[in-house]
Amino acid sequence: MKNFLYCILASAIILTGCNKEDDPQYTEDYGSITGVVTDFATGEPVRNANVQLRPTGETTLTGTDGMYEFKSLTDGKYSITVSKAEYTDLIDDHVIDVTKGKTMRRDVQITRIPTYIRITDMNGNDIDCLDFGSESSVVIKAFNVYNNGTVGVHCETVYSCNWISSVTSLPETIAPGTNAMVTVNIDRTRLALGDNATELFVRSNNGNNKVQIKAIGCELQLYVPEVERPTISSINGDYANVFSSVIDDGGGNIIDKGFEVKYESQWNEEAIYENYSLGPGNNNFRVQIDPYLHYSNKCSVRAWAKNASYTGYSFWVNVWQ
Repeated sequence: MKNFLYCILASAIILTGCNKEDDPQYTEDYGSITGVVTDFATGEPVRNANVQLRPTGETTLTGTDGMYEFKSLTDGKYSITVSKAEYTDLIDDHVIDVTKGKTMRRDVQITRIPTYIRITDMNGNDIDCLDFGSESSVVIKAFNVYNNGTVGVHCETVYSCNWISSVTSLPETIAPGTNAMVTVNIDRTRLALGDNATELFVRSNNGNNKVQIKAIGCELQLYVPEVERPTISSINGDYANVFSSVIDDGGGNIIDKGFEVKYESQWNEEAIYENYSLGPGNNNFRVQIDPYLHYSNKCSVRAWAKNASYTGYSFWVNVWQ
């Protein structure tokens, strides 16, 4: 009976020894490496970074907390490399000396690849200035915003200048290696005499740039604007629709336009005038009038447009008589 118990005990010892050798997670016989990968600029953990162990080639991904871990390592000297899209690959030369039964810690930081936007001309050459010069007819120029990075960027243009009349909007996203064109319109009537300069900023979620806008203000040689003779589309008991358009702005921007209406009546020795101002711009314009106001026996209308120096009028047109 005693011999039988000794056999059982010996078998248990042998069996226990076999289980220890077969268990790769047995901490007394193996070491491990753990650490955190963070962003160099922000210090925030970097998730889903690929960490490779050298010289074994084993790989793992960091978790949401930036943590990685390699288990079941035999005694030896190791190092790691870290890679992730949008970041510069890190080849860490620090030697991690692993011994059995111990967990070694190695925290590292990786650097985001700098994304920046370039300001270029239509031929792809870098520029820092958009010069409109002094020629009165030059009021539109364009440049390209080039994404030189590896990820798409969201951009906007920012400026504060009353003689820049408009700037086209950028697309929601500029893909890596592509251009987006920006058109700048200026209003020369608002330029000061001589040199004028301002800055237009291009800001993005991952890099900024700017371009200088320059123009020379000169005294404009303006002349009287020309407007189309009004047309009457319809008349009923309450109103008439009157239309006109600017034929020629007289060499400068139209700062206001509209219609003048004249009411004549047998009860009034003098005619009554009313003026309708419809604001700036060279677009077509219209107004709705009541031709029967002031007990008029005759109603007529003319169009007008005004630039910085002159106001031009059309011929009178009878609405009714």
